Amino acid sequence: MNDRCAAGTGRFIENTAKALELSLEEFSSRSLSSHSPAATSSMCTVFAESEVISPIAQGASIEDVSAGVHASVARRIRVMAKKYLHINCACFTPNNERLEDVVRLAMEYRADGVVYYALQFCHEFNTEFVKVERALKDTGIPVIKIETDYSDSDKGQLKTRIETFVEMLRASKASKRSREQKVP
Repeated sequence: MNDRCAAGTGRFIENTAKALELSLEEFSSRSLSSHSPAATSSMCTVFAESEVISPIAQGASIEDVSAGVHASVARRIRVMAKKYLHINCACFTPNNERLEDVVRLAMEYRADGVVYYALQFCHEFNTEFVKVERALKDTGIPVIKIETDYSDSDKGQLKTRIETFVEMLRASKASKRSREQKVP
């Protein structure tokens, strides 16, 4: 389910129904009569036909193939939903885990600083920034907030702000190295 692959989407179900020369409605309704859903090993729409032919050749009914295909798609959606619901997003509050993740990732990747992007007029991200900024500063990690909308009208201003932030980080790093070299 992404912009390059239709695996695990309705397209896989459609192509499987088409391979069996059934309408989508007929294919789907037949899954309700399944007694033993056929295992589906791949959800590639390119190989949908072989996903159907193999189980049928082994004696599986169309009902069982249909139920297996539907179960396969449902499993994929369940995994994606579970992952999505565990994303620490500013929209899910209270969210101390998100603050911990931001700090942990910045430290883990040895970030010199963090660019915090907030969509203009997004109350949740703008409110969260205060906490993120405090958490990062408590650990000595500089942060800059970039607030913009979907247009590119402020592209030049944003570029200047980010370049300035990067220069400040470089200067801070150079100053720290210089102090470390002076210590006997």
